[in-house]
Parts: sequence; structure tokens; C-alpha cells
Amino acid sequence: MKWDTLIDARKQKRLTQRGLAKELGYSYATVSAWERGERAPHLDDWDTLKKLFPGITPPPGRDAKMNRLPEPEPTVVYSGVQIPILGDIPAGNPTWTEGETAAIDYAGGTQRDAKEGAFALRVSGTSMQPRYLPGDVIFLRPRKIPFPVKDPEAPMRIENFTAMEGRCVAVLINGLATLKKLQIERGRGLDYTLVLKPINTEEHNEIRIDGTDEGEFQGEVYKVIREE
Repeated sequence: MKWDTLIDARKQKRLTQRGLAKELGYSYATVSAWERGERAPHLDDWDTLKKLFPGITPPPGRDAKMNRLPEPEPTVVYSGVQIPILGDIPAGNPTWTEGETAAIDYAGGTQRDAKEGAFALRVSGTSMQPRYLPGDVIFLRPRKIPFPVKDPEAPMRIENFTAMEGRCVAVLINGLATLKKLQIERGRGLDYTLVLKPINTEEHNEIRIDGTDEGEFQGEVYKVIREE
């Protein structure tokens, strides 16, 4: 079912789908999917839409289905479930890493975390504020997708990344580790560009992944623990 209130509100502001996508930092395809009712925005993007379009209502039937990483809250710990914290992840300028995989500490987790095969990292830097703050412990689903993503001998299709679009991901790129939000810029035909975007754009720049970059997507963030 179409999201009519978003369509009407956008048109009243004289914005095209591409114009709205640019303002939100998403692709045209993402906004188009929202309006067709095929996808729902994350709740933080929903908050932005409400400020941009006062009076807009949620997409039909999607009140409880707009994907958002859980707000920091006490984690229910099950006996024996310990999630390894593998180190710090810079939410700022990428930082050199040795790619260590041994745990430096452990965080209490749930049965769900164990089923996800989760690992944890501790946030440093300010590029992902206010969503993630220095000292936050983030839980990630493993996503071992290597670079270069545009190897002419083994091209990687865009479908490998669409499930992570709009999500915060841990990336090892050219020996540097960073935490950023993944955006996909679609070109002609099968062409595309992956962009790692900060939330705090006033102090930090995006990173564009090209065919010469080496590394891998390491994981997708799905939970955060913040100590008060």
C-alpha cells in the first residue's frame, strides 16, 4: 500500500523523490520504495521526516515495523552468554588496525546475540553522533564481504549490499578500520558506488569506495549498549 501522506507532503514542499533522497542522504530508489510501501524508514529517519513534514502519518501498517537499532537499555543477560569485544572501532577518521580477532573483553549478551554469531566493538570518535557515542559497545552481525568490490575478473553484484543500505557497518578499508553508514549510489546499468557516510557531517567527511580499495565489510550494527 502506498505511503500517500509522504507523497502528498513531499509534493506540497515541491520536492521530487530525488530531491528528498538527497536531503536525507539516501538513494532515489530507497525513497521510491518507501512511497510504494515496499520498505519502511528506520525510526531515526522517521523522526527526520516528521520534522521536515509536520503532520505526516506513519506508512500504512508499518508502525511497528520501521527498522531501527534498539535504544540503549539494560541488556537481559543469560547465563553463559558472553559476546567478545574485539577492540575499538573509530567512528571518526579511519585508524590503522592490525585486524586483531582475540577478545580484549566480553559483554553480556542474550540468546539472540549468540544465534547471530555476534561480536562487539567499542566506539571511539564522534562521526556517528548522536546515534553512537564514544564508549558505546556495539553488537554486530558478521558480514565478511571482501574488497575490491569492482574486481573486473569477479564483479560483485549490487545485491550483495542492498540489505545493508542505510545501516551502520564496520569496515576495514586499506588497513584502516571505521564505522559509517552505508549508502549506495546507483549508476547506469549495473554500475554503482558504495559510500560510507558519517552522521556528524559537520566534522567528518564521507568515504567513497572504488575499485582500487582493499579490505572488507566486517559487520552490521544491530544493537548498542550505553553506560549511563
